[in-house]
Amino acid sequence: MTATKAHALGLLIPKTRRILAPLAPRRGSLPLDIAYRQSTDKRFTLRAQAWTLKGYGIAECRSVVICGHSVCIVNILIFPVDGWRIPVFVADYIAIGGKIRLVFVDLQTVGLSDQTRQVTADRTHLLLTSLPPRLPAPSWATNYSTGHYFYRRPEPNEIALPLVTAMTDYLRTWVELTQTTSEHNPALMNDELQCFKANHLSDCPAEDYMTRLFGPVWTRRFMSTFLYA
Repeated sequence: MTATKAHALGLLIPKTRRILAPLAPRRGSLPLDIAYRQSTDKRFTLRAQAWTLKGYGIAECRSVVICGHSVCIVNILIFPVDGWRIPVFVADYIAIGGKIRLVFVDLQTVGLSDQTRQVTADRTHLLLTSLPPRLPAPSWATNYSTGHYFYRRPEPNEIALPLVTAMTDYLRTWVELTQTTSEHNPALMNDELQCFKANHLSDCPAEDYMTRLFGPVWTRRFMSTFLYA
């Protein structure tokens, strides 16, 4: 995988839109300085997008791509809205020097019933059988996990494709789960989801890196008004 291909991780964003097509994604409007930002040294660029999944009125997708100087970082989050009890989708990719160095993909069962949590766990563990061996993930990332995939090390060329398709496989599973769930509990789900977001906002491992690139004031605003809003 060459350095040029590392930046092609940004193609995960259009792949995400295609997979979400059954949920009729509609591009949301973001403030210009949230949608696009250059680092203070002008060496890195950040592009953010948001989609509302209007077809079912159940979720919002937020994506971030940071690229510059052989580094590409992709973050995709999908949060339930309006009290629908469906998993939170999480995908994080980091490529440095032309190699994928970190992958974290998960369907996190925030506020879900035991039955839905078990169904989600069964599906994600089935996906894990076709992926390269995973590593133990940090505890902050797996509090609600039912079958995460975590990879961190220089990547042999022969497993580059499975590392990228891990995201698309998990996302297709997420879409299928949203189309079969009928659980709706706004009081419970909204409280648990806000707690989940607040915990990640207070202990976000990407915040220090983003602060070095974009400054503390903008980074905090980006996290609180967009990524974990």
